[in-house]
Amino acid sequence: DISLQTLDGKALAATSVEFAGGAWARVDFNLEPSEKTDCEGIGFDTAQATGVACPENNTYEVDALMSDRTAHICVRCGGQFSLTLRTGELARIGYASLQPGQWGRFRGLPVHLEAIEALQSLGVTTMRQGGTFELNANMDWRRQRGPVWMRPSSVDGNWYHADVSGWGMFEMVDLATAMGIMPIITTYFKIEPGEYADLVEYCWGNASTKWGALRVADGHPEPYQVKHFELGNENPNPRFVEQVEAMEKRATELGIGNTLSYILSNGWGRKWPDPTQTEKAAALGLGDNIIWDIHVNGGGATDVADYFFSNTSYDTWGAMNLETNYGDHTVKRMLEEAQDLNLHFNYENPRLLGRTASFCMERSGYNEGGLNDQGLIFFLPNMTWLQP
Repeated sequence: DISLQTLDGKALAATSVEFAGGAWARVDFNLEPSEKTDCEGIGFDTAQATGVACPENNTYEVDALMSDRTAHICVRCGGQFSLTLRTGELARIGYASLQPGQWGRFRGLPVHLEAIEALQSLGVTTMRQGGTFELNANMDWRRQRGPVWMRPSSVDGNWYHADVSGWGMFEMVDLATAMGIMPIITTYFKIEPGEYADLVEYCWGNASTKWGALRVADGHPEPYQVKHFELGNENPNPRFVEQVEAMEKRATELGIGNTLSYILSNGWGRKWPDPTQTEKAAALGLGDNIIWDIHVNGGGATDVADYFFSNTSYDTWGAMNLETNYGDHTVKRMLEEAQDLNLHFNYENPRLLGRTASFCMERSGYNEGGLNDQGLIFFLPNMTWLQP
């Protein structure tokens, strides 16, 4: 039995499905509730007692990293999703998903409509899916392909190891394409160059290619419209040039040579690309399609870019500022990030190609590596709002 209920168990919508047993089987259903439920604001003690994730509010300490919790909103919503085994001894549920109808999703995708409308109101033109989670083999791109209900999930309690099968890099690419903006995907970098080339073919190959045919079989006949690939995150990647060479060779075979960009993120601040790598990268003849990713706190990327571009070793490289981990959630952050945006938009060297904020969308109260409360957009089940 599958139902939507109030928290005290009153059924608002219900249906039953049959399963004969045996191999994994997908079961679809529709539920239309007879009435709505509401969300209510709750305090930290109630949140703890009822299992609602919400960090404790406390006093802001101006010199402490991310100590401000005063803006957290805790809500408990009045509905629940119930799965009950009516007959039989045991049923294993490998993947469960409940989504609103078309009225609540962006262009039919598994994405909250209100949150995307808020992003669009800001004029966002690019989105990056990346971060330290890409250091873990759980995030190998091949684990993120295919129907979501057939993918492995791996959640071991460590925030940068978790891979939830319902959302991955390819869902993000489809979202960006539907929004008409540019996607940037960060990838697990400890794979062979040929396996990176297969990623290019999976995204762009037609049905006559091995990996293009697999994408079609996975239910996505159109190419994944992604041209910016980041090979790792905040870590030295000694095989970067070798991987890029293999990817570009495959891109050329597919007729899209010299159209893809390859991004290296080898540390924080002024941890420059290795000089040997820069020489080998320049020899590939890709110009500023080879990009160094600058990671800073709330500002300072244009100063770092000045140093980078003044070094003749990087004459052909482009740069992007793809993380701005400010570590604050007050009006001070608002003013300093506004200043940083003005510096970026007025930067004269066209080789500084882009900037993204940390983070794009964030659940209120989410503590990601101790750097929470940095979203452009915050969301909860019943509301969406902007940063300060």
